Amino acid sequence: MSFASRFVSEFLAGQIFRLRFFLGGLGVMGVVVGAWSMYSATTHSMNGVSTSAVLVERFAKCQAEFQPKGESRRKEAMDCDSAYAFRNAAGSKKVRVHKTNYATVRYALSDGSSHTATVYEGRVETRELPVGSTFEAVYDPANPGDVRALPTFSSAAYHLMMMLGGLAMLGLALLPQVLGLFGRDASRSAANGDTDAGAWGEDALKEAVARHQPAAQRMSAAASGRRAHNAAAAGPRRQFGTRGA
Repeated sequence: MSFASRFVSEFLAGQIFRLRFFLGGLGVMGVVVGAWSMYSATTHSMNGVSTSAVLVERFAKCQAEFQPKGESRRKEAMDCDSAYAFRNAAGSKKVRVHKTNYATVRYALSDGSSHTATVYEGRVETRELPVGSTFEAVYDPANPGDVRALPTFSSAAYHLMMMLGGLAMLGLALLPQVLGLFGRDASRSAANGDTDAGAWGEDALKEAVARHQPAAQRMSAAASGRRAHNAAAAGPRRQFGTRGA
C-alpha cells in the first residue's frame, strides 16, 4: 500500500471514529435527558395539585458571550436588544447571544389564595398562548413556586421520541460492535450445528450396526453349520483323494 493510500485510509478511519464518538455522545444525552424529563414530569404530576393558571407576562433574558482582548471568555447579562446590537457590531464569530424565555403566571392554591411565579416558559408550555390566556397547570404543594403545565400526550410523546432518537444514535455509533456480535453468534451457531450433525451421524451409524449385528451373527452361524454338515456327510478322506470303506 502506498503512502497516499495509507494516509487516506487512516484519515477516513479517524473521521469515522470522531463521527461515532459524536453520535454516541448525542445518543447518551438524548436518552438521559428524555428519561429524566419523563420521570420528573410524571412524578410532579402524581404528587402535585391541579389548578387553573393565567399567563400574566412573557419576557426574555439574554447573555452576551465574548472574549475581551487579553482576557478569558465570559458571559455578561444585558438587555436582549443591546446584546443583539453588540453581536451585529462585533460579528457573530466573536459574540454569541444566549436567550432564555420566561413566563409569569398566576394561579390559585388549594387554600384559596393566589400565587404568582416566574418560571422557564418551557415548563408551562405557553409559547403559543397570548398574554391573558388560561391553561391547566400542576404545582408542588411543598414548593408552590414549582408550577408546570399539565402533562399531555404530546409532551409525553416528545420525551419518548427524544429517548428513541438517542437510542438510534447509540445504535449507529455502536453498529460495528453490534454487527460483530451477531457475526460471532452466527459462526458459533454454525459450528455447533456442524458438531451436532457429526455427532448425530456417528450415533446413527452405531445404531445401524447394532441393529444389524444379530442378523449377521445368525447368518454366520448358519453358514458354519452347513459347512460342518457337508463335511460330516462326505466322511473321512484318505491319501490321494480316495475314500475309506
